[in-house]
Amino acid sequence: MRYIYDEQGVTFNYFILTFLSLFLIPTTLSLFLNKNKDSTLRKSTCNCEACLRKENFLKNRKTSLSDRINKKAIFAAVGWVFFAYLIYQITTVKFEIDVWDPYEVLGISEGSTLPQIKKHFKELSRKWHPDKAPADQKAEYESKFIDFTKAYKVLTDDDIRKNYEEWGHPDGKQAYSLGIALPTWLIEAKNSPFVLGIYALAFGIGLPFFVGRWWYSSNSYTKDKIRTHTMDLYFKELRNNSTIRQILDLLSASVEYKELVEQRASDETLLPQVTSSVKEELDKRFSEKYQMSKRYTAPYCQKANALLHAHLLRVNFSDEDLLKDKYFIVERSIHLINGILDIALAHRWLQTSLRCMELSQLLVQAMWFQENMLVQLPYINQDVLKTMKIKKKNIRNIAQLRDLSEEERNNVFKGSFSPSEYDSLMRIAKLYPLLQVDRAYFKVVGDKIITPGSIVTLIIKLRIVNSKSKAEEIKMNGVSNDDDDDEEEKGSYLDSEDELLYGGNKNKQISNEKNDFVHAPYLSRDKKPYWWIFMADDKKDKIIIEPMKVTDIVTTRTIKRQFQAPQEPGLYSFVAYIKSDSYVGTDIRKDLRLDVKKLSELPPEEELDDDISEPEEDSLAGQMKLMREQGFAAAVAGGGGDQKTKKEDDDSDSSDSDDD
Repeated sequence: MRYIYDEQGVTFNYFILTFLSLFLIPTTLSLFLNKNKDSTLRKSTCNCEACLRKENFLKNRKTSLSDRINKKAIFAAVGWVFFAYLIYQITTVKFEIDVWDPYEVLGISEGSTLPQIKKHFKELSRKWHPDKAPADQKAEYESKFIDFTKAYKVLTDDDIRKNYEEWGHPDGKQAYSLGIALPTWLIEAKNSPFVLGIYALAFGIGLPFFVGRWWYSSNSYTKDKIRTHTMDLYFKELRNNSTIRQILDLLSASVEYKELVEQRASDETLLPQVTSSVKEELDKRFSEKYQMSKRYTAPYCQKANALLHAHLLRVNFSDEDLLKDKYFIVERSIHLINGILDIALAHRWLQTSLRCMELSQLLVQAMWFQENMLVQLPYINQDVLKTMKIKKKNIRNIAQLRDLSEEERNNVFKGSFSPSEYDSLMRIAKLYPLLQVDRAYFKVVGDKIITPGSIVTLIIKLRIVNSKSKAEEIKMNGVSNDDDDDEEEKGSYLDSEDELLYGGNKNKQISNEKNDFVHAPYLSRDKKPYWWIFMADDKKDKIIIEPMKVTDIVTTRTIKRQFQAPQEPGLYSFVAYIKSDSYVGTDIRKDLRLDVKKLSELPPEEELDDDISEPEEDSLAGQMKLMREQGFAAAVAGGGGDQKTKKEDDDSDSSDSDDD
């Protein structure tokens, strides 16, 4: 019995299916997860005009065919179609079973006797003997005669019949070989030039091309996914006295905007309109003039600069393509600020680093530099702020607004909002995080004072004032026990902007407490807030402890950072900074004093008291005491006080005898 089917084709199809699955499954999962992420991030946090505009934009973009069709989606779709075709090919392969039966070959029944078999074989031999075959049918006659002979021997020879019954073949167990099942067209000699051409294209051109492309791509980006050319530009142009406007201009010159933002023909008409609106807003609200950067004059720089200004001034425009570009540029700028900040931190520039952090806050909240902090809340605009000033309630921040009583707030906002708008405004205001430093101090492990060059630990105990958890029970005077110094640090510590932007969390350390997303209706996606915590020397404009990014500060957090104390004794003034990346007005500046003492002021080490009790001589403690008093030799000899006296007497006697 043997099975006849396209073994090579089926095996090759299985190989292709396995190879395809290695690419299709991760690609499809990536598309699916990105789709789910977009659906969870696009929930409106309130019903303010900006949030509704954002939601409408995302709905339109979600149904847009151009956003759904990309290279990855096309590859996945074509791949799965080919995958399904291969499965169909495999499942529809026809299996034909060819059973070699000697009775069937001879054309007799299984119950035939030996004489009947011999008689029938002689008849077939006379009919199909090759010597009687016509010239044109000689091959057919030979084949049939061989089959008849083999069948006859199986049925008449005991040994051959036994082989057939046991192994299914007259010759006994058959040898078999293993090999790679390839389609016949791939190994046929006439197709060799074609196959060699495919190999040449795949391994001679394709493989080097893709390896080179991967290598170029990996070298073109830093570990934070910023173009190396962009970082080169930041390094050359950033200064220790760069202003926020100069940093904003530097952002607009990033190479990412040249490569990833499309320059459309419609920009020649739309961008001048945006620029005109920006100039009008600046002049009307802040009496400032808008000027395009004279240093970065490339079209992509001018476009990015105009859209960043439009975002900060909350200038609205209806063109969806331009709006899409604005969202991309703003959100990428929030990421790129970390690249500029890295350059500033490499130089230890304090003021430039602070300006980078402040610009991040302004981009997230879409606020101009001198704008009132209350505009971070929904429904509050310039008209509402003017009304609040007229009523002599010049409230400058959200903390002051929340401190007002319900009656005072109603008087301030009387007639400005509907009940639903007021409820939404106060709900967002209560989510606004107000941090407080309960305690900040220095400590050296193992010493009571700080000496020159010692490793000092800065301990900062933070608390969110508006937290509804048990943290509110902490005393407001900031007094805490030193027993909490060894408290385990809580919260999530982030190293990469990919983990920070839009709520991504790749941290190994997971906290049950999570911050709410920032109310940022002028971003297209939700963002998770975090804080920079660091220490600096204001007088020297130098950062002493580099910023650490901390997220999920919901109740209380204890932050510990180490640095080396100055090499000279004295009293040093430092400042601890807690800077938000997303909220304006939540920053904390805490003055610190570091008193470095001389090494001579270290207290003497306490001596151990060995006279607590007199141990027994036979005990281990007694033997140790004996070693200290008489020396190691006496202890090894096992002598006590009597033995020592006896030895001294013997020495004395021998001396006397020698004198005699």
